[in-house]
Amino acid sequence: MLFDWRNIYRRTLPSKWRYRMGIYGRDVIRDTWMLGFQNAVTLLTGLLAREQRLGQLTLPNYSAPVWFRLGTADAFVVRQVFTVQQYAPLTQISNVKFIIDCGGNIGCSALYFMKHFPDAELVAIEPQRDNAALFRQNLLSFSSRVHLIEAAIWSRETELYFRNSNAATSSYEVAEVGEGEVIKTVTLANILRTWKFPRIDILKIDILPPQPSLSAARRRSISRSMARCGESAR
Repeated sequence: MLFDWRNIYRRTLPSKWRYRMGIYGRDVIRDTWMLGFQNAVTLLTGLLAREQRLGQLTLPNYSAPVWFRLGTADAFVVRQVFTVQQYAPLTQISNVKFIIDCGGNIGCSALYFMKHFPDAELVAIEPQRDNAALFRQNLLSFSSRVHLIEAAIWSRETELYFRNSNAATSSYEVAEVGEGEVIKTVTLANILRTWKFPRIDILKIDILPPQPSLSAARRRSISRSMARCGESAR
């Protein structure tokens, strides 16, 4: 007797699980192709883990391991940068010297930029303490060219209330009023003055703007600088 495995598969698994298995299977194949089998397994473990713990990846062409937290959105960030290669189009830009990374997270994008732009200097802004610690660990080999500011990018220098909007994701919220951890802010103009950047060759913005004032400040700052890249998670 011949079994119709496709029919059994459809009947025994709910549609949402079939969808998830299809997505995970496709992503694992892509991760394996780009990063190697062991890294693909580690990433999948990070996505499926129920408890947070540290994991590491040994990526091709990177001398130091990349640390991330299993059981969080870190695995999605790693996949976005190193498997999907979302910043690959920027590698076509020549003479990149000055990069500002608004929303440094755990340092994946900064690591990618440092690898592909060996003459560049980068300033990253990241308000979340645990993210900043992993950022420093992941960018240790580039410490002479990478500078991290533990603050929030804002339209003016002040103090904000900071809180995670979802502990399982990389999202967080900042507001001028409310409750949460108090953090300092920094402006793009202040960064340019402090680090003596004559221009901005790449401006990466990967943050959730909770207030209209931030978007207005961003537009004013971008219009005054040479911004070649803007990524806004809305």
